[in-house]
Amino acid sequence: MHLCLKLNNMKYKIIVAYDGTNYQGWQQQKNKPTIAGTLEKTFLEIFKKNIKIFGASRTDANVHAHGQVATFIQIFNCLLQKLRLHGITLFLNR
Repeated sequence: MHLCLKLNNMKYKIIVAYDGTNYQGWQQQKNKPTIAGTLEKTFLEIFKKNIKIFGASRTDANVHAHGQVATFIQIFNCLLQKLRLHGITLFLNR
């Protein structure tokens, strides 16, 4: 049995580093690979919930980043448990 407790909306910060060679920048674009889109798709796969990612800044197509800050709002403690157990890097490095 897996118990998830509902929490007040809590904002979390993540720090992201990536090679942007195959991406069309940070901001989501319809039918184009983007960093925010990839993170949100990965979060959906891990957590089975749509979680919106908010970048502190944006990058252009083919731009790399090291230490880019993003935030997301999380309302269930089981999301963080899954993140600790599985790590998001394992899902992104496929």
